[in-house]
This record gives sequence, C-alpha cells and structure tokens, in this order.
Amino acid sequence: MNEVEEWRAVVGYEGLYEVSDRGRVRSLERVAHRIGKYGSRSDFRVAAKFLKISPAGKSGHVCVHLWKDAVGRTFLVHRLVLDAFVGVRSGDCECRHLNGNPKDNRLVNLAWGTRAENMADRTRLGEHNPHLGEARPNTVLTRDTVLRIRRLKAEGWGGSKIARSMGINVNTVFSILRGKAWKWLDERQVTRDDLAMAAGERSGEIHI
Repeated sequence: MNEVEEWRAVVGYEGLYEVSDRGRVRSLERVAHRIGKYGSRSDFRVAAKFLKISPAGKSGHVCVHLWKDAVGRTFLVHRLVLDAFVGVRSGDCECRHLNGNPKDNRLVNLAWGTRAENMADRTRLGEHNPHLGEARPNTVLTRDTVLRIRRLKAEGWGGSKIARSMGINVNTVFSILRGKAWKWLDERQVTRDDLAMAAGERSGEIHI
C-alpha cells in the first residue's frame, strides 16, 4: 500500500498554498479580492489546483510561481519542501539532492547542507550520476577530456589553443575553465592513468 502523501503549508504563504513530501505544490480554495479601475473592490473565488512545475534555467531544478497580496514570486520547489518539512534554512546552507537528480524533490531525497557537502555529493555520484558529466544523454565530453583541458590551462595554454588542438568548441572549453560546466568534477579524482595521459600532453601528444 502506498504511503499517504503529506501536505504542509508553504512557509510565508499559509492559507494560500501547500507543498507535499512528494514535491508537489497546490493552491488552496479561497476568496480573493480584485481592485477595479476606479478603486472598487470585488471578491471572487479561487479554485484549488495543482501548480505547474517549470524548469529553473539550465540547472535542472524546477520552480513554481506563487502569489500573495498581488505580488508574484518564483521559488525553487526543493526550498518549499525543506522549509515546510525540515525548517527554514539558516546561514549559508544549500539544498542537497541526495541522488543527484535536481528534479526529484521528494522529501526523502532532500537535505540542507553546506557547500562542501553539496560538492562531496557530486563527487561521490560522479560518473554514476545520470544527470552529471558524460552520463548525460546530450554530452559530447568525457571526464578524461575535461581533466586534460584543465591541465593544459594550468600549463599555460590559452582556451582557444586548447579548443583547436582538441577539436572542441571554444565556448565549451571556456565554460569548463570558468567553472560553468563540469564544476562538480574534483581534480582530486586524478588516477594513475590520468597522470600518464598528462605526461603525453606535456610532450605534445594529445589523443582524444
């Protein structure tokens, strides 16, 4: 038998919206007010409904749009779940998706944590995470290629030269070097084979 879905009020939007431990968000049936063109006020009923979950940029996270006092704001769903079921985050806490899937906002997959813990999760999941690195269906790079790009940069190569030498789009190379892509990959994961490849690169031999 499936467990009963638990719903709690969205923090700061009590009486307006609820969020569940499965990562769903709904509005509650209520009476709202509308101010007319000449200042007249009229009441109307807002029906209860599940809110549309939308992508939040290219991060893979998802968000919803909430309204209160005629002001709309967009929230990441994982924040609503953690605020309601665990407690409002404090300090520099970040949300951790324990299985690496930023779309999975079930309570069992979420936790508040530090930046270090978040990065450790990404490193731990690494190549086995279907939402990171070369396991992504649309990726054109591999872990070894990214490590080579970083090493060549450390040895003084420019981004354009790296791109030409390796046959990779220059914008992709710069995204890696600026930490916008593959930022989860920790250099400390270098293996003996990686070091051997680095030696080949220093001698001018680059094999993709």
